[in-house]
Amino acid sequence: MNSAEATTIDRGELINDLANMIRIPSVNRFREDDPLHPAEAAMANYFEKRLSELGSETSSQDLSAERRNVHG
Repeated sequence: MNSAEATTIDRGELINDLANMIRIPSVNRFREDDPLHPAEAAMANYFEKRLSELGSETSSQDLSAERRNVHG
């Protein structure tokens, strides 16, 4: 989709996505390893998957073992 095309936001789908994201543990531990509290990997995975499902091209950059930036 290019920027000239109209975009319709499905309010229910948006609320569902936001609720799912809130449920995903996503803690920035500032480089502290804590196996009981996962960092941001699960959120990055979810976000990348949803962007792809919505038709966005995605890329990502690993910052450390549990930290990845997702672009889309």
